[in-house]
Amino acid sequence: MNDFPSWKSRFHTYVQGQSTELWTCFINAFNPNLEVAASTSAGYANILEDDKKAYDLEKKDFATLTQALNKDIYHQFSYCKDTKTLWDALVARGEGNAATRKSRYDLLKKEFESFQFLENETLNDMTTRFYHLISEMCAYGVLATQQDMVNKFADALPPKWSSFIELLKHTGTLDTVNIYEFIQKLEHKNDEEIRKAKRVPAPQNTEMYLPGFDALARFNAAQQPKLQTAFVSNTSSFPFPQSTTAPTFDPRAYIPTPQPPPQVNPAQP
Repeated sequence: MNDFPSWKSRFHTYVQGQSTELWTCFINAFNPNLEVAASTSAGYANILEDDKKAYDLEKKDFATLTQALNKDIYHQFSYCKDTKTLWDALVARGEGNAATRKSRYDLLKKEFESFQFLENETLNDMTTRFYHLISEMCAYGVLATQQDMVNKFADALPPKWSSFIELLKHTGTLDTVNIYEFIQKLEHKNDEEIRKAKRVPAPQNTEMYLPGFDALARFNAAQQPKLQTAFVSNTSSFPFPQSTTAPTFDPRAYIPTPQPPPQVNPAQP
């Protein structure tokens, strides 16, 4: 019975889809005298055509409703013998009394106002949670405009979405989309970022479409000045003129020239 509001809405849609006339038995009390009158074949044949129609609708609705219930749930309401009685009992159990519905209303409204992303929550998980909240709000009459929903979901997103949200605000998109269109834009952006993250850089063959580009790049790199790692003295500030001719290496300037040994005269006799 925890999912009763959602089930109630889906069941109502199903019955209306079968025939709009079928729903009358859920809101109008069944005449118990018809049950007695139609209990036999002769009695059924003698009742008016309108009563036959009402009796047939009741039986069809009651069968539809009981077959839509889980066995354990229906067993709790087996004392209900017509469609409206069973339906009212289900609503009272599933939605509670006025005080219970008011409490639920206030809790859902507060949950919407404080809606925020959870840690490590994906965009898909956050979207699913928000849609469930909207459905519960609708079941209990908590009203919110499409603009309220868009603004609330945008404010609840984690900080990594800030630049994208600012872009949508700047272009005026945030003021014109409904909640479903807005979430589609977020999902598209999220998928795009995932594809970029998985992209593997491929080697570029520029010669295939721009001949000479690789050679030009290598030439430009070669023209870059090389970094000097040794100290170079700047002598341009000295007053004497600088020679434009590179000095030559002359080892004689510092290696002494060998001299012949002194001659010794022999002694005279």
